[in-house]
Amino acid sequence: MNEAELHPILSRYGIEVVFMEDLTFGDQVRLLAQASVLFGLHGAGLVNMLFLAKGSSVVEIRIQGDRSNNCYFSLASALDLDYYFLETSGPLSGHPLNGGHELVPGVLEAFLRRYVDHG
Repeated sequence: MNEAELHPILSRYGIEVVFMEDLTFGDQVRLLAQASVLFGLHGAGLVNMLFLAKGSSVVEIRIQGDRSNNCYFSLASALDLDYYFLETSGPLSGHPLNGGHELVPGVLEAFLRRYVDHG
C-alpha cells in the first residue's frame, strides 16, 4: 500500500523499480540477466529469478508471520541465489495474497544499509 513511499529509498541504493508487465518477454529476460537483485511480493512474479545470474539475490516481501510457504526460498536455493525476506504489516483485510501490504520504510532502509552498503 505504501509502494510510492519506498521508491526514494530504493533509488538511494541504486535499485530501479521496473514494471515487468510493461516489457516484452525478451526485454524482461535481458534485464534480469543483468540484475544483481530481484525484489518482489510473494507471488508468481518471483519466478523471474530463473533468469538471474548465479550469485544474485532475491528479496521476497512476505506477509508478517508467514512461515508456511517457502517455495521461493527453495527455488532460490536450487538456483544458487542468495535469498532474503522482509515482512509486511499487512494485509489489512482479506486473503494474505490480495494486497493491503505495507512495508515499514525503516525496515527496508535498515535491510539495504546492511546488505547493499556492506555487501
